[in-house]
Amino acid sequence: MSSSATHARSTAPRAHAPLREGPHLPPLPFTPLIARVLLAINIPLVVHDGVTYTDGLWAHDLARHLDYLPQLTLFCPVHEGAPPPGHVPLDFEGRFKGLQVRPAPPSANTAQSLARAGRTMRAAWAAAKDADIVQGSPIGWPLPLGYFTYVAARLQKRFHFTVFESAPWKPLPGERHTPRHGLMAWAARRIARGSDLTMLTSHDQMRDLLGGHAPHAHIFRAAWIERSRVLDTATVLARRVARAGMPLVVGFAARLVAAKGLDVLLQAMHLIPDHVPVQVRVIGEGEGEALVRAFVPRAGSAVRLHFEPQLAYGDAFFKELDRWDIACVPSLSSEQPRIIFDAFARGLPVLVSDMPALLECVDEGVTGYAVPRGDAPALAQAITGLAMDPVRIDICVSAVLQRAAQQTHEHMHADRCQLLTQAWNRWREASDG
Repeated sequence: MSSSATHARSTAPRAHAPLREGPHLPPLPFTPLIARVLLAINIPLVVHDGVTYTDGLWAHDLARHLDYLPQLTLFCPVHEGAPPPGHVPLDFEGRFKGLQVRPAPPSANTAQSLARAGRTMRAAWAAAKDADIVQGSPIGWPLPLGYFTYVAARLQKRFHFTVFESAPWKPLPGERHTPRHGLMAWAARRIARGSDLTMLTSHDQMRDLLGGHAPHAHIFRAAWIERSRVLDTATVLARRVARAGMPLVVGFAARLVAAKGLDVLLQAMHLIPDHVPVQVRVIGEGEGEALVRAFVPRAGSAVRLHFEPQLAYGDAFFKELDRWDIACVPSLSSEQPRIIFDAFARGLPVLVSDMPALLECVDEGVTGYAVPRGDAPALAQAITGLAMDPVRIDICVSAVLQRAAQQTHEHMHADRCQLLTQAWNRWREASDG
């Protein structure tokens, strides 16, 4: 296939004044990296009536890649059919001009991926042969394409770049460790250590995969906020003044699963003292939805829960965040949710569990607060304290907005561009020597 083919109380919601967003933040320059880059990813392309579609969030991120990788080729599954909800068309004559695609055999499950491993390896070999830089990750379902492109890149002596944004080889709370977890962990460590440039989202990840610091490894924050979404301090403080005396609004946006701390939050809501008015607003989808819908506050409690099905990441999502006073991230897993930086952009501090990856994003009493992971009484106490002393939220506003302005999606890619360019130049010099 060529590039041309292809989230109040139970009463009425409050009214909100229009919020000024971030044109006050200047754009960042990108210096294009002139090299043929192959990017292996399991997110598929879908071709329907001659138009190529992909997931909307991935399309947004992919477009940013093209700001500094003008010779980019995707190695990903491609299949025919109607695009699923949330998919958008790729304009190969506009924003995605120059993007090339090398199809990888699509697979519906692990067994199918294993059966097609030979075909996938041949396709990865051919794609890597035509590249100078190969980027792949040992993360993806059902079998990461990054496995195949890593082997091809190493054997063909191509520069290899890998990015870790999650750790699926770590069993979730309550999940038993399986041989698959062990194999995935082995592959992740092998790729992290054997790549020419490795980017990770936390020092905890670096310790796990590399045993500590490594000269070819760098930490980055996986932020998706655009600078236009970052509010100014005066606007947020005015909103805080307008909310004085109102119930504390705690927001939770994540997959509705135990690993995200949903059960802990629901338990904590039953432990908040009756005289403390709190509204918890939950956004998301998942197996825990029935628990959320079935929640009934304790008799006499002033705690209320509002549930909103999953919102598309965009205007509606940020409008929901603007109803909150603080974002709650009681996660039990080692991931670093992007909701932290989304909350910062809207002037919201965060209340997190003490998972290492989360603590790296939060300065206690400056950009948020932390409680012991899985500890519902501690979470209830923290929420109660913030409801009784909202000044502890006000003092965080300036710092979280400043952090957001430094952690935009644009900044993430500008940093990645600089690191990749420097590592690529060093590698070429060493190879020529």
